[in-house]
Amino acid sequence: MQEDAMKKLILFVSMTFLLTSLLTGQTHIPAGNVNGTWNVAGSPYIVDGEIQIIVGDQLTIDPGISVEFSGHYKFIIKGRLLAEGALGNNITFSAQTPATGWHGLRFIDTNTNGQDSSKIVYCEIEDGKATGTSPDYRGGGIYCSNSSDILIRNSTLSNNSAISNGGAIYLSESDVVFNNVIITDNTASGAGGGIYLYDSDPVLNEVIISNNTATYDGAGINCFNSNPTITCSQIYGNTTQWNGAGISCYNNSTPVIQNSTFSNNLAFQNGSAIAVLYNSDVTLLNCIIWNNANNGIYVESASSLTATYSDIMNGTGQSYFGTGCIDDDPLFADPVNDDYQITWANFPVQDSTKSPCINTGDPASPLDLDGTRADMGALPFLQSGISGTITLQGGTGNVQNVEVSAGGITLNPNAAGEYLINLAPGTYTVTATLDGYTADPVTGVPVNLGQVTTGIDITLNEILPGEIVGQVALEGLGNVTEVQITAGGESTNPYPVYDPYSGNVLYYEYLLALPGGATYDVTATKAGYQDSTITDVVVVSGQQTTGNNFLLLLIKYDGWISGTITLKGGAGVVTNVEVTSDTV
Repeated sequence: MQEDAMKKLILFVSMTFLLTSLLTGQTHIPAGNVNGTWNVAGSPYIVDGEIQIIVGDQLTIDPGISVEFSGHYKFIIKGRLLAEGALGNNITFSAQTPATGWHGLRFIDTNTNGQDSSKIVYCEIEDGKATGTSPDYRGGGIYCSNSSDILIRNSTLSNNSAISNGGAIYLSESDVVFNNVIITDNTASGAGGGIYLYDSDPVLNEVIISNNTATYDGAGINCFNSNPTITCSQIYGNTTQWNGAGISCYNNSTPVIQNSTFSNNLAFQNGSAIAVLYNSDVTLLNCIIWNNANNGIYVESASSLTATYSDIMNGTGQSYFGTGCIDDDPLFADPVNDDYQITWANFPVQDSTKSPCINTGDPASPLDLDGTRADMGALPFLQSGISGTITLQGGTGNVQNVEVSAGGITLNPNAAGEYLINLAPGTYTVTATLDGYTADPVTGVPVNLGQVTTGIDITLNEILPGEIVGQVALEGLGNVTEVQITAGGESTNPYPVYDPYSGNVLYYEYLLALPGGATYDVTATKAGYQDSTITDVVVVSGQQTTGNNFLLLLIKYDGWISGTITLKGGAGVVTNVEVTSDTV
């Protein structure tokens, strides 16, 4: 009997837990092996212990999922993880208690397990904390050991930490591909605040490594016997107590860095941007190394750095300052706010507002997207695009507040309404928006190599209010002026319309002024009367929509009970008596 009662209790608790999960949209994942698919219906997935994808298994995580670790647990991957979010619908890995954190994604020996590649796409990885002993204290957000078959794209790693190396990422014998990844605000008590590379040759393309810190070498990236290829990347705002705040290259490392920008990094010892140490060899091509604290580049005697067609602050006269190198202000757009786009304020006028990094990259490099010679730095200035003039018709709007958009780029025109959007060759739709105004988009605008398509002018017209008009009547003898008419967040009361000859009231009318170009539901209400709604009333700017009339009906009751209450004796007050009724 006692055993049966215990089984019933366990069943009851399990069913209660399941029902609670269903009602709250949560799925609790206990410690153990995981596979299959995690979908939005079960999100958030709350991990209550160390989980693992074993060899031969696969876990798919759908877009929009939130994975929350209730404690400091690892997610070990020896099989295949497909965490593929979508633009605007990311997958998030985080800790329910950030101060406690979780123990990160840890890929182990996937090179030799015969798995297809794992993918981390449109993901946010935060609050990972690598603690304990070796190797657990490495790689706060992602740890990879002998695991090269991983693609990380369109993702962000932030606020991760390690008490040893690799605040966000630690790679050991793992040649991972990173594309369009942001690694920011991570910390290592050892080396590699953003990334630590050990015997690894990853590819980093269009990566931002910013505001990471490390006690030892390489606040952004630390290389140990590693050969990364870094292209079109921005490395800025990183800080280390030792060497190489942007990147530290150690023990026979040979990174190749192309079309990348290093700025505003700080090393308290040597090489705020780049430190080349212990028989390492660095190649720079089409890069900008500018405004880093102390000595931007430090090359130890047994190591080397070769720079060509690069803009290097205080580089003139240095042994690494090779063919095509310059030492001129790159004219960043807004470096104080981390905008390292090179600029040309008076484009296409050839004057001093043109960045010296435009069209001065290696002539043998592939052309920029606008068909011109390669620029220096991570963000080329595109010399093709669309220009025109924005005009406001009516109203009191400011043309400089108009947002002009094309190809994912949005900007504001100048005081004269003139705009220029730099774009790669293609065909675009141009839109202009401002609250209180409307304008049709201009579609099919071509942009050709090295050319600006001019004359794409847009006039925005003030959106004039339209009016909803109708009559209101009541059943019975109620006061019509007490009826409330509401639509689109606006409300009003009817007013009498009089006969000009007799002075008698002809009817009661209401008028609501609302923004045009929209559809509204209009509701009439009065105490004691049944509410009434007219749906889908179209309002056109500058016009009246008439005939939206209401007849409100009395709320009628089937009957009543009446009588008189009398108190006999005592000091009670008859008005305090509560009278209730009930069915028989």
